Amino acid sequence: MSCTVTVPFLVGLKVKEVKGTQTIVEIEYLAHKDHVGLELLGTGGGLSTTPESSLLMEPTSETIQEMVFYRIQIPIEDELTFLGRSFDAVGESFYEPGEYHVVKRRPNGSIQLIAKKEYINSIDYQPSIPLNWKPNIDEVSKKMLKIRKVDNFPQFCIDVITYLHHWIYHPEVLKLRLDQIIKLLISELRKVDSHSVDQIMRPVAIMAYKILEEIRTFEQQEEGETLTSRLEKGNFRAELKQKLKELKENPIINPMADNPNFSYELDSVERLKALLQYL
Repeated sequence: MSCTVTVPFLVGLKVKEVKGTQTIVEIEYLAHKDHVGLELLGTGGGLSTTPESSLLMEPTSETIQEMVFYRIQIPIEDELTFLGRSFDAVGESFYEPGEYHVVKRRPNGSIQLIAKKEYINSIDYQPSIPLNWKPNIDEVSKKMLKIRKVDNFPQFCIDVITYLHHWIYHPEVLKLRLDQIIKLLISELRKVDSHSVDQIMRPVAIMAYKILEEIRTFEQQEEGETLTSRLEKGNFRAELKQKLKELKENPIINPMADNPNFSYELDSVERLKALLQYL
């Protein structure tokens, strides 16, 4: 006999890791304890729409009332659609009602669940790896001294601004790695399909280059001018603080930003227009 609760339902969708052009998401379902398995049907991420041919989710030891949590991690490169199908010991299937869930990957690695706001608010939805907007300067400094590649571009932008803002009056520190940081930032900006992000972070790269040039070319003047006093005149710290504020308000970098007038499509088009000017 089949159980009385006949359908699985989605309870969680979280970004777990960003790797290059892929975002690893964790999908979480609840299904009745009498069901013996849960299959994720769909397209993208190795899924199939054919029952008994797609990926099985892993049951956990976590339960609530008579329901069991199931989880699976799947990569997204562009778009993922999925829907849960559970089955019981007698071979009956129980499909999640409604349409397939559609998830799109954004250029910064975050995701967008195409659904009504009320539905999104009803599940554990984390569209990006949580960003640390006030990172520990010691940890950031260690990271910048060793960094060879960028795994999380939004956090890298925050870290670069934090690093410059803190060490700007300690040129002996910035001189160690600032040239490599600039190269990394410029390289990553070329990969990001966003005009608004480029408008924020390219000036940061230019500021960093100006600071580095000041450090490399400075010679103490007769009137006793110091490198620190010269850098103070550049008003760099105030500009960096403003750029951090702009980052926090930018939906590409910060998926939690509340900007209803922002258009991802238009942002991408403006980026293409800007690039075409160089041809």
